Amino acid sequence: MKLLLTLVGLVAALGTVWPAHADANQDQAFLVSLGAAGISYKDPDSAIAAGKKVCEMANEGKSGIEVVKVLQDGNPGLTQTNAAKFTAISAGVYCPAQLPNAQSTSGG
Repeated sequence: MKLLLTLVGLVAALGTVWPAHADANQDQAFLVSLGAAGISYKDPDSAIAAGKKVCEMANEGKSGIEVVKVLQDGNPGLTQTNAAKFTAISAGVYCPAQLPNAQSTSGG
């Protein structure tokens, strides 16, 4: 539950950073955002592909927790916190329509 709340918080915070429509610099913005979050990667193309895969999983109905688990399974060195950040950044850049409505999680 704590991870879900953290993920929702990250998504809510990061959701305001990116425009709703993709532009020509979307992949670069994604990589810069990963770096700013302290997430390293060996291959930019693989990182971009993984970011886009997050959106595919969301479109398939996977929960944020399931997406984080898939990322960790595929990247054993990735911490749960960084997997959650990666998921939030990916959604914010590549599929902002998939972001949950932060208002509905506020409880009041």
